[in-house]
Amino acid sequence: PSSIPPEDRKVCAWVPKGNANDEDERAATSLNQRTGSCRADGGGLDLESRRFASGVPRDGNFALYARLEAADPDIEAKADPDCCFALGDRTQAIIRIGTSFISSVQALRSMDDELRGRSFEELVEEGQEAW
Repeated sequence: PSSIPPEDRKVCAWVPKGNANDEDERAATSLNQRTGSCRADGGGLDLESRRFASGVPRDGNFALYARLEAADPDIEAKADPDCCFALGDRTQAIIRIGTSFISSVQALRSMDDELRGRSFEELVEEGQEAW
């Protein structure tokens, strides 16, 4: 809302953090992996999460990967400390999201294949038709 100062306006992604005693954290630690991470790259945010992964084989690199990009290239992605897009003077933003269980590169490819060149309104209409 406009009542929020521009320096505090942001859209954030949440990467769940575990505690040292839960199953996901112990499994990731034993494989020298993190249960979650966020990094800013190429104007977007790359997220990775191994939280709530009970039931997947422990000998592989299984995770949920997500790529988030703002439709407006002037919106800055910041991974530290909050994994957010800084909105500045804007009060809203369109954020595109691609996901993959394979890799962050595949999440970006999925986003590009499914969303590029189509407006938000076109995507809404397609979703409504599908449902």
